[in-house]
Amino acid sequence: MADHITSSFASADLPGQKFLKLVSAQLRAHALLVGSCVIYFIAAVIITTSLGKAFGFSAWPYLEMIFVFMVPLSFMVSLIGVFFYMAIVKRPQKLTRAFIDFYKPLILNPTRWAKAIPAIGIMMLGFMAFTEMKSVIPLLNPYGWDTAFMEMDRLLHFGQDPWQLLQPLFGAAAPTLVLNFIYNLWFFVMFGFWLSSAWTKKDMGWERQFLLSFIWCWIIGGTVLATLLSSMGPAFYDLVNAESNPYAAQMAFLGTVNESHEVLALGAQDMLRAGYLNPSNGGLSGISAMPSLHNATSTLFMLAAYRIHKGFGHVMLAFLICIMIGSVHLAWHYAVDAYLGIFIALIIWKISGRALVWQDRIFTPKTAT
Repeated sequence: MADHITSSFASADLPGQKFLKLVSAQLRAHALLVGSCVIYFIAAVIITTSLGKAFGFSAWPYLEMIFVFMVPLSFMVSLIGVFFYMAIVKRPQKLTRAFIDFYKPLILNPTRWAKAIPAIGIMMLGFMAFTEMKSVIPLLNPYGWDTAFMEMDRLLHFGQDPWQLLQPLFGAAAPTLVLNFIYNLWFFVMFGFWLSSAWTKKDMGWERQFLLSFIWCWIIGGTVLATLLSSMGPAFYDLVNAESNPYAAQMAFLGTVNESHEVLALGAQDMLRAGYLNPSNGGLSGISAMPSLHNATSTLFMLAAYRIHKGFGHVMLAFLICIMIGSVHLAWHYAVDAYLGIFIALIIWKISGRALVWQDRIFTPKTAT
């Protein structure tokens, strides 16, 4: 009798037990992602603390921006967009009820929450590690590649700086502001892919590969290669060589546009400059040009989008092109930064797909024959 009661108790679904099983299944499905983020986080803590930095200091401004600004704003935009879509296109008899019915399965479905834990929670470890490691790059390897990348740009672009080749098309206020808007839109696109990969009810085939590729781009491109190829970028070239700055004219042009229309890139560059010159100011910090993670991650957006829908892929290809042009025109990156970022993303996407096949083979239970 006691054995029967014990057996029944063990087999019963206790409150929360089913959800824990869902979470456990998702953690197994994201084993490589979880392992990568945890190892990355531990390594970042060890490295930064050994350099005398308090861990979490550099990440806080970015985390604050995400959770205080981007998350609420994204949710509000979603609410407004869905409401007007239903009111204008769907036109249900009971608009409020239809609106609630749309969001109810998105918010209350336990499978979605279980799927979101590794996709959002675990990725936060990786995000914190990345921001901390970015801030200590000059301590690990002082900036020394800017001149080489400037000369490489000229070698590949007919003896001219790439931004000069873009001036005939983009050397005016209107196109500059459009590129600046799209470049800043990257944060919302990134957050959109991140959230979407976490919140889909079923695995559509791209989510795990996107997340794993995403964190590997941060680790390999944003930390390992960024440290080995330590560079600041055209906007900060005066800190490298103030007497001979080939980008002085570019910065003067952007400054002229900024006098009549705010160029947000210049404000962000000023904050990063202040964070570099005065690390204790509590603002944004961490300067790194090579390779360009804006371009690397935008390549991942494109690859994932093509897996979702061909038309969506075309849109994200156009977005990638705008990011590549904007990264040069707004003085964030050398052109070679963008080229390497795109190349790294393509390689990592391919490798991550094969790695997930291997992971699934390892973690899939073998059935008896």
